[in-house]
Amino acid sequence: MSAQTYVVGAGQTAVGKVNDTLQIILTIAIVAVVGVIIWNVVKAAKAGSKLIGDAIGAEIVQTQTGIPVARQNQVRQLATDAHAAIYGVKGFFGYWQATEDEDAFIKSVNDLKTATEAKLFSQYYKNINGKSARTDANGFLSSSERARINTIILQNLD
Repeated sequence: MSAQTYVVGAGQTAVGKVNDTLQIILTIAIVAVVGVIIWNVVKAAKAGSKLIGDAIGAEIVQTQTGIPVARQNQVRQLATDAHAAIYGVKGFFGYWQATEDEDAFIKSVNDLKTATEAKLFSQYYKNINGKSARTDANGFLSSSERARINTIILQNLD
């Protein structure tokens, strides 16, 4: 018996090497496609659960405050508009705006109808970037501008 040395791939032809390379590339492509599909399923599940959570949350807020879901959405939009009037639009490098629009802030706040809506507005406003609607009203508006806001609403901003 003589010792034999085996060299892996020594007898492999060029076609065999190309086939092996293609098989590796195909395997990588399949893994990537499966990964993308899984990623999209996870994103869709998260988005769906957020929508369900938002809907359930809106129903709870309606039960606790008596503010209908449709009005809650309007109050949320008023908070977004008021925030944009003071801080501008959120861009890639943060918020930007050439000038503050106090009139737009006042209009958004004055579109609130009740003290309860003012409290809900304040929560939405604070959720945008952590700042208080009352603090911003006091900081960005002059006393004559604050006087244009409904007193009950202004007193109930948090």
